[in-house]
Amino acid sequence: MIVYYDGKPYKKYPADFPHDARSIQGFIWSVHENIKRIQAEQKKVSNKPATVEQHINSIPDFTIGHPIKGSGKDMVTYLKDIQAYIK
Repeated sequence: MIVYYDGKPYKKYPADFPHDARSIQGFIWSVHENIKRIQAEQKKVSNKPATVEQHINSIPDFTIGHPIKGSGKDMVTYLKDIQAYIK
């Protein structure tokens, strides 16, 4: 028996496990609990969308300076590097 999650094989019932209803039920229950935990973790991550303000206030370390033009809402600036940054 193979349990599929999100269209992909997730877990296989081990061949050496007993083939009685109680053992299979326990296996299904443990898989169910694992999937619920995974979904809860994914939901926590997806509930924290990045906002424009977070992007504006957090400038990555690899940048060469702070942008001097653009509102930040469009997230697009058509400037040359020399025009866009203060040194």
